[in-house]
Amino acid sequence: MNKERNLYLIKGLFLVFLSFALIPQALGSVKSLNEDISELELEKEVEDQELFDEYALANEEKKLDKDLKGQTKELQNKINKLNREKQSASKKHDQLTKRRKLSESIYNRVSVQASKVEKIRNKEVEKTQQLEDRVNKLESKAVQLRDKKQQQQKEIALLNAKQKNLNKRLSNAERIIKKHEKRIRQLKAQKSKMKKKVATTNRRVQLLEKKAIAKHAEVKSLN
Repeated sequence: MNKERNLYLIKGLFLVFLSFALIPQALGSVKSLNEDISELELEKEVEDQELFDEYALANEEKKLDKDLKGQTKELQNKINKLNREKQSASKKHDQLTKRRKLSESIYNRVSVQASKVEKIRNKEVEKTQQLEDRVNKLESKAVQLRDKKQQQQKEIALLNAKQKNLNKRLSNAERIIKKHEKRIRQLKAQKSKMKKKVATTNRRVQLLEKKAIAKHAEVKSLN
């Protein structure tokens, strides 16, 4: 940067000098001077480019070094994290293995118990089903017997009503029979009595008729 500034300063002073002091002498060598200046500028550009390349390379190296350090740190962090995760996973794996073994042990024990309980349950279900079937049959039979009992009670009630009615009719018939038998006996007695009276009256009538005929004959004979 200092070289560039000095170069521009020299170029400026030189141009001023040429303008005010050496213009008549320098007119013939302007082309050569321009070529020298161009060469100097080219060299400067080369130097600047080299400096820029060195600076860029240094920056790139710093950046790469920084990136590398960052990546290294990141990788180390990842490695540490992976190690922690590995340890955690290993610990979790051991815990899960213990839990699996414990679960398998519990499962096997519970499975045996469940099998026994299931057998007992099946027997109880079968016994319960048999009992339920028996209860259903008995309940059905009880309902049938209840219906039959109610039907018989209705029939008995009807028979009782009929019996009561028949008893009433029987009593009434017996009463009427007794009444008529009494009346018949009375009528028979009255008839017998009347027969006797009729017979007596008939005998008297016949006797009196005979007497009347005799009297009539006697009267007729007297005339």
